[in-house]
Amino acid sequence: MYIWVVLATFIAIIASYNLPLRADARSLVVEPLAGAHITKVASKHIAALNYLVLNSPPNTPASYVPYTPKQLLADASLKKYLPYGYKLDSSYTSRVYCLTKDGKTALSDCKRESSDVLKIVVTYGYIPHKWMNVSTGKPSSDYMSAMHSSTDLGNILGYVDVNDVNKTLFGGADLQIKGKLNVLMAIPNVIGKDAYFGKMCNRSITGNKVPYCLAYMSQF
Repeated sequence: MYIWVVLATFIAIIASYNLPLRADARSLVVEPLAGAHITKVASKHIAALNYLVLNSPPNTPASYVPYTPKQLLADASLKKYLPYGYKLDSSYTSRVYCLTKDGKTALSDCKRESSDVLKIVVTYGYIPHKWMNVSTGKPSSDYMSAMHSSTDLGNILGYVDVNDVNKTLFGGADLQIKGKLNVLMAIPNVIGKDAYFGKMCNRSITGNKVPYCLAYMSQF
């Protein structure tokens, strides 16, 4: 009897190799892995956003603004705003920009009234090659699908690409963020061509020699 049980088990194992994969296998295995990466970036961005909001008027005296345009937000400053157990690394950085309200000119400081200045924080970095589509070289469908459940629509998160729709915004922006649900957001040229952001994420400057960037941009 024992031999027959073993034999039946062995036959069942062999037969299972001929069974088709679940149709939703990628959404159960691959997309959650992509989502984990996106969520880590989003958590750092939200920490940077909270740090900036809590350290800006009216939460601080009008004359107290502990950041300057193009400043890299140090991990030490963001640490207490991050979820417990979050491991900081240098893969993605958060930088603050202060522009005129029309987004065309960079300001030398961030101390003006909110009605006179456009304050933007951007968290950005390269998307790992494993999340790229081999044929197109752009982020894979699994990676894009993972964005659908990773962030809300109040902020813009996606990969940075050459702008092809919002040419009238910010004086003719060259770059845009392509996010979930095909939400598109133009990146002001003063950010897109900035020595820090542009060197990493602007493929029109680098000649497509760098990987695509994931960028999370918010106004505060």
